[in-house]
Amino acid sequence: MEFLYIVFSVVLGACFGSFLNVVIHRLPLKQSIAFPASHCPECKGKIKPYDNIPVLSYFILQGKCRNCEKEIPSRYLFVEVLTAACFLTLLMTNRYVLDFVLLKNIVFFTTGIAIIYIDFKHYIIPDIISIPLIFLGIAFSFITPDPGWQHSLMGAGLGFGIFLLIS
Repeated sequence: MEFLYIVFSVVLGACFGSFLNVVIHRLPLKQSIAFPASHCPECKGKIKPYDNIPVLSYFILQGKCRNCEKEIPSRYLFVEVLTAACFLTLLMTNRYVLDFVLLKNIVFFTTGIAIIYIDFKHYIIPDIISIPLIFLGIAFSFITPDPGWQHSLMGAGLGFGIFLLIS
């Protein structure tokens, strides 16, 4: 059973990584993350579903767009592999238990990957990602054992207070 969990977590992680690449590329440019469908940022050619398989397509296409043959940045592959590795590591750390603790960790790790890449390239942390995480963190604190809702509310208040003083 653990083997199936491992395979599923790696495949699911790579798929989430592929979606994170869309978020990382489009969100700072104020583009929709849903429409249009996946396309090459260079030639705008639509990416066929069989060319959009996380990790595998990068190697099959030798890191190039099928339409214009421009190089696909290695970041796309790295984010997919990193996210798959995070999913697997979090599953193993949670002792193969599928629960809200695992879900919380996956949510915060994956959004952390997007925030890090966006901040590194554009020097911004989009409010559309960070603000919902505050409320999500508080909500998770009511259904997961750590850190507990009292600590979560104190942390949110302290963080708000610090940034209020800075502003």
